[in-house]
Amino acid sequence: MPPVVAVGVWLWFAISCVVWTRRVLRRFTTPRTRPATTAPTPAAPVVRDLPVPSRRGVADVLAGIELPCGLTPLTGPGADHGGGVVRFVTAAHETHEVAAAVGAELERLGLRFAPEGDGLGLATGERGTVRVDVRRVAEALKGRPDPEFPTAAPGSVVVAFALA
Repeated sequence: MPPVVAVGVWLWFAISCVVWTRRVLRRFTTPRTRPATTAPTPAAPVVRDLPVPSRRGVADVLAGIELPCGLTPLTGPGADHGGGVVRFVTAAHETHEVAAAVGAELERLGLRFAPEGDGLGLATGERGTVRVDVRRVAEALKGRPDPEFPTAAPGSVVVAFALA
C-alpha cells in the first residue's frame, strides 16, 4: 500500500474517532430538558342519555366455544381476520364430521343452529347471529395451492364464522 494511502486511512480513522468521542461526550454532558407542556385542552362536553351502539364481533357471539375436531386458527393470506370473518382449519376429520361437531358445539353455547345446505348454516342467539361455512380445501392443481386458502393443506377442512 502506498504511504499516501496509508496516511489517508489513518487520518480518516483518527477523525472518525474524534467525531465519535465528541458525540458520546455531548450525549452525557448536555442537560436533558423535558419538552414544554402545552396548556390542557378543555374537556369535551358530556353528552348523556344517548344510546351507545352495540358493535359485537364474531368473538363476542362465540365466546366460550371449545373448538371440536382439532380445529386451529387459519393464518396467512386466506385468514382475512380484518373483514369480520374468523377461519379455523383441521386435517384430522372429514367435512361432515366437522360440520356436525361444530353444530353441536354452537348449540351447547345456547345458539340455535340451522343447517342451510352443504356445509352452510346459521347460528342465532341472544348474543348475535353467525353464518357458518364448512368446506374442504381443494387439492393442488398443477402444484399450486387453493387460491382461497393458500396456507391450508390440500384436503383439509376449513370452518369460517362470519357475522350475519
